[in-house]
Order: sequence, then C-alpha cells, then structure tokens
Amino acid sequence: MSTFLDSARIELSRRSTGTLFRKHILTKGDLIHPATGKRIKIDDDFVGKLKSNFDKKVCPIVQVPLANDSNQHVEDPDRNVGEVIDVEVHGDKVYAVIDARRNADKFKDRTYIGASAMLSLDYTDTSTGMKAGPTLCHVAVTNRPYITNLEDYEEIVKASADNSDEAVLLTEPTTEENVDDNSGSVEGPEAREHKTMTKEELIAALKNEHGVDVDALQAEAAKSSDTTELSNKLVAALTDAGVVKLSSDDSSANVEQVVGAVVELAKDNVELSSRVEKLELSNNEIIAKTE
Repeated sequence: MSTFLDSARIELSRRSTGTLFRKHILTKGDLIHPATGKRIKIDDDFVGKLKSNFDKKVCPIVQVPLANDSNQHVEDPDRNVGEVIDVEVHGDKVYAVIDARRNADKFKDRTYIGASAMLSLDYTDTSTGMKAGPTLCHVAVTNRPYITNLEDYEEIVKASADNSDEAVLLTEPTTEENVDDNSGSVEGPEAREHKTMTKEELIAALKNEHGVDVDALQAEAAKSSDTTELSNKLVAALTDAGVVKLSSDDSSANVEQVVGAVVELAKDNVELSSRVEKLELSNNEIIAKTE
C-alpha cells in the first residue's frame, strides 16, 4: 500500500533550473575520517553503492550549502545555493553535477573555489528504515575543503545546433557503471559512444523509427511548386488574352479565377462550335436550292 512518504518521494525531482557545474568530489583510494581517524577505503564497491543510492534517491534532497564563517557544514536552507542533480563516475574520480540556482557568477569567476562532500557511511533509508550504505548528503561550498587536489568547478554548457550544411545529432559521450543493485559492486566503466549521423542516415532514421518520409514530402513539395508555376503561366496567358482581368491593387489571380476563366472559355468554345454547325447546315441548304 502506498504511504505518504512514498508519494512525497515520487514528487521530488532533480531538475535543472539554474546553471550547471560539474565538481570533482572524490577520488578512489584511502581517506582518513576527520572525526574518528579511521581509514576509509574508497573503492569500486564504495563508489558503486554511493552512485546507486543517489540514483535511488535514498537521500532525496542533496543540497549545496555554503560553509559558515568557521568552515562548518550547515544545512540552513537560507545558505543553500543549489542542488546536486547527478553523480558521475569517470575512471577513479567521482563528480557531482550541481545545479546552481543562486550566485552562479561566483562559481564562474572562482570566488567559490572548493567543495567538500558530506557523506554518510551507512545512511538510514527513511522509506524502509533499513541501512543503505554510503550516501551523499550534501556538497558544501568551501574554499578550505578537507579533501584537496580536486578538480575545479567546470561549467556545463548546453550544446546548440549551428548553421551546418550537414545534419548531425548532438550528443555527449557518457560513461556508465555496471552496478549490481544487491552488492553495489562495479564491473567497470563502460564507454557509450554516440555516432554523428550523416544527412542520409538521419533521413533513414526518421523514416524507419518515426514514419516520416522526407523524400516523399520533398516530392510533394516539388509537385506543389510545379502546380504553382503552371498556375502562374495560365494566369499570365489568360490575362494577356483579356480573359482574366486583374484590379490595380491585385497583381495575381487566385485559383477560383483561373478555373472560372477556363470554364467560360470552354462554354464559349461549345457555343461557337454550335454556331459553326448551324451556319454550315444553312449554307448546305442554300446550295441545294440553287441547284
């Protein structure tokens, strides 16, 4: 049965509403716990569980608070400048993707230089009451981080299409970890490459995957263009013949005018043919009488 906590967890979403930055927060290896002095092994298993718990939203809100003037980690909402919306693992390094919703300029101009991750080594999942293992609780902005030799904040610029002669699919190569949800172990990074598509490949993909036949649409457009050209020629010929008369404020005839003019010409042609036949009959009668 669904509970209030389940509903609350579903409603929480990690969406980007500010400026995105990528920040290196951990490197695989040994660390010393700042309070207990205990050695912590940051290995594939630790990183795999950390990533898995983030993706499962074991800690649903991972905020980005500013450290106070004593360089302490505080979770005062008024000191929060954003949210961690993703955790990435590249090789032996762990990165937090930060959505900066306030003070983004200070990340850009390096007023905010460092970061320190607050980790729970065995976080209690409030939806189950069970211990979940290593979990990221927040990433504090500080210029005196506990872990040093970390990469700087890197702004993530969203790609946009330019005026290129060839259509391409703009994607970013990603690295995925094959994580066993039960053990949290990581089999290893698996690079996933996105191939740039040529115009022909993109047209084929549109037809096969989405049912959009670009070639047929282009042919239809060409027919439409030919029809327009033919209509323009008819208008010009009919206008020169005085069949279609255009007003001074209208330089073109519509389709109804062209059709009407052709119909009138057809009627006139029938009437003239009928008159010619009558004249021929009368002439034959006159010839017969004179003979």
